[in-house]
Amino acid sequence: MIDRTTKIILIALALGLFANAAVPLIRPAVISAAGGSHCTGTIKANAWGGTEPSIGGYQVDVNCE
Repeated sequence: MIDRTTKIILIALALGLFANAAVPLIRPAVISAAGGSHCTGTIKANAWGGTEPSIGGYQVDVNCE
């Protein structure tokens, strides 16, 4: 009796976990782009890939409206 009850509970848990994992595959989330924003930017670098005379790195300025 206990063995049958344990099996039923484990099967119910397995089915619930499978259903929970399958929801994104069956009904994927809607993704949309944000509207109304506009971004502009500048990047500064020298021959060594940086903003200092002989040190690498970049200076990036971004502005979003």
